[in-house]
Amino acid sequence: MDWIVALLYILSALLAVALLMCGALLYVSWRNHLFARRQPASVPPHAPATNTTETPLPPQQPVWTKAEQDHTDTLPQESRQLWDKLHKLLEEEEVWRDPELTLNRLSALIGSNRTRVSRLIQEAGYGGYKDLINRYRVEAFLKLAGSGKMESIGDAFFSVGYQSKMTALRHFKEYTGMTPTEYLKEKAAPTKGRPGKK
Repeated sequence: MDWIVALLYILSALLAVALLMCGALLYVSWRNHLFARRQPASVPPHAPATNTTETPLPPQQPVWTKAEQDHTDTLPQESRQLWDKLHKLLEEEEVWRDPELTLNRLSALIGSNRTRVSRLIQEAGYGGYKDLINRYRVEAFLKLAGSGKMESIGDAFFSVGYQSKMTALRHFKEYTGMTPTEYLKEKAAPTKGRPGKK
């Protein structure tokens, strides 16, 4: 009789694990579908803004730029070669737009390991992998905001590689000192007569 009870416990545990795995697969599938649906269609470079009720913002200088952190000119030759590979991936291939990008995957793409790449990013003047990627994402958001082609803040965040709007808002405020709404209002307002502005 005891073996029947033990068998029932084992079967119950296996069923619970199977249900959890099915739930996780469904969640991942749903999240990927939601992300793919939320990405805005690409707009041709010279196409007019889709939202005609808003006046496009004039091109603005970002609150900060990646160059403020960049110390790559002081890197030793070996590190410089690795940085050039990394820089090409970031600038030309824009791998930071991939919401599933990780330090391990980025390291594999340039033929190195996570420890070396992490150290390289810090040597180049960034706080780490996340700091570097988030700076690219926020800067891309700022460029999109300045282009007048941004349909919504959420869609813009998804298009630059964020999976979560809350995470994107936190990083945006960390790097710019304001929320996206505050940033857009400040950039749209005339600069004359505002305290603290030249």
